Amino acid sequence: MKKYFTLFLLVIVIVLSAVGCGSKDESQNSSFQDKTNKPVEIETIENNDNSTAVQNEEEIQINFPDDFSFELISGVGGNKTSIKYWKQNGSYRMEVLDSVTKKTIVMINSEKDNAFYQYLPDENIATKTTRQDGMGMDNMWLFTIEELTLDNEFLKELKANGDFKEVTYNGQDVYYFEKKVPGLNSVTRMWISKEYGLIIKMEQETEGNIVMSHEIKNLRKGPFDELLFTIPEGVTVQEL
Repeated sequence: MKKYFTLFLLVIVIVLSAVGCGSKDESQNSSFQDKTNKPVEIETIENNDNSTAVQNEEEIQINFPDDFSFELISGVGGNKTSIKYWKQNGSYRMEVLDSVTKKTIVMINSEKDNAFYQYLPDENIATKTTRQDGMGMDNMWLFTIEELTLDNEFLKELKANGDFKEVTYNGQDVYYFEKKVPGLNSVTRMWISKEYGLIIKMEQETEGNIVMSHEIKNLRKGPFDELLFTIPEGVTVQEL
């Protein structure tokens, strides 16, 4: 049970380090195509509603294409923030909103330029540094994807400590997981994409109040406009 409580804390670290987002997604909406199956044994469980219990040997597919984007909305108490991500051909883009200045910060990791940019659209300036794999935005991106995608060990842990059900959430087929903590009046819930093996929603409730949450929205497959991964012409770029 340790990992999914740790997961909340890790997601919140990302959110608090970036704090929010406020720009529109220009990508084209379509479904993912390629599939990589990772089977895991999940016991059949009983339920009294209209959902279908997950059967033994059900295959959960952990499945990310090379080009995709999504919006991560996270919350602590009543405060919610969002960060938008794009990935394409080894390049990354992340947009956040500064909670103090209310200005958008754009971070671009360019495969073409082998550079990392921090771009302030409102001020028309950017800084440029040589890209270093495993550091900075690279590390943040991989950290986010890994923490929101399930592995077999984690799934087995969930199976041993809670219940899975097949339900529909926002038009998607998902595995719903719920675990109550005895004596703490606390419950953790997960909605896991049946097709992608991705935690599309997660929340922790204590004393009837949602204290931590995250949700993946606008999950889309590329290709995207290459201009998303470049600094616009006319922007003053300072090399560090």
